[in-house]
Amino acid sequence: MFNSITYTIGQHYAPALVNGDWTGLDDADVTLLEDWFAAASEPWTDHNGDRWVCAHESIVDDSEQEFARCEVCLLHAATIDITLHFRNN
Repeated sequence: MFNSITYTIGQHYAPALVNGDWTGLDDADVTLLEDWFAAASEPWTDHNGDRWVCAHESIVDDSEQEFARCEVCLLHAATIDITLHFRNN
């Protein structure tokens, strides 16, 4: 069983989330992204307290915006919408 949720994030975070490519992110960005992902995945816990698994991420087609609020750093930036897909462990 899969469940999904979509977020608006800075385009510069996409390579880390989608491809595991953390180059170009400084330590502060890495911390922000890791903290955001922990909070974003918190609701995906089943009745036994087991965390669901983030199966994959996908960028929403034509979702690029030149100036919108990033849900990771809470600043305005060039953004995309990304969908996190979770499956039960």
